[in-house]
Amino acid sequence: MVEWPSPPAWFDASLAPSNEGDGVGEGVFASISNVVGNRGLMLVKVVKNGGQMQSMMVSGEIGSGKSASLKTLLKTLNCPSKVGDPPRPCGTCPDCQSYDPRMDTDGLFATLKTRVAEHDCPPLSTYLVNCGSVTSSRLEEIIHDRRQFCGQFIVVLDECHRLMRNHLDEMLLVPMEDEKITWIAATAYPEQLKPEFKRRFSLRVCTSLPSVQELSNFSAERCCEFKLSVDDPATLALLAKLSHRRPSECIRVLSLAALEADRQLKRNMVVNYDFLPKQ
Repeated sequence: MVEWPSPPAWFDASLAPSNEGDGVGEGVFASISNVVGNRGLMLVKVVKNGGQMQSMMVSGEIGSGKSASLKTLLKTLNCPSKVGDPPRPCGTCPDCQSYDPRMDTDGLFATLKTRVAEHDCPPLSTYLVNCGSVTSSRLEEIIHDRRQFCGQFIVVLDECHRLMRNHLDEMLLVPMEDEKITWIAATAYPEQLKPEFKRRFSLRVCTSLPSVQELSNFSAERCCEFKLSVDDPATLALLAKLSHRRPSECIRVLSLAALEADRQLKRNMVVNYDFLPKQ
């Protein structure tokens, strides 16, 4: 059995589950440096620029970490007291304590409160939109909020291919021309998007799956972060292989281990888990 040492400096206790919790976190890493396989997203550069960036479309395989990466980016940008290099949320300020990617009304989208950051940073308002359930009225609210807001405005469209139902993508074509709004879209199906929608994004990035070794190391770090033990180091490599190198699938299996009384990841958990088929 492998017992992990004390949590490292980047450990975010607010994301660690108890035995009564939902599992390992809520798809948000303690730091963008914990994101694996997605260096092309340039998240560190975005944070160091204070969120200033071109509108960006992120595409990649299901489970490659698109949503988790962008949620982590929003949490980092919303922290006025970032620490370390690369910058990460302090984890202790009111903004960090109140951040919850699930906080929404009617489960439609999360509106992270407007704040005026320290060090003369401009006001920042960020929206995380679940395109699988958002309605036209909710999108109109976001557009209306922008008209009332004078600071930096970032909108993340998660699973943006789902906007095509009811022609919600067409509804956004004109608002997306507003240079004062930074739009970030994520999708596993870019081929389903209409050309005129894709043209609104000047920067396009494709996420990549990590290698088996990278994902094994990532899983070991998460075990340390969430105080899990492993029956054998080879179990982590097996997890990486059977998950088809998808970080999200590894996180789900670790969440099951976190709910066990002994908080241990075992080989039989990995072998018996129903992984998504390879894309």
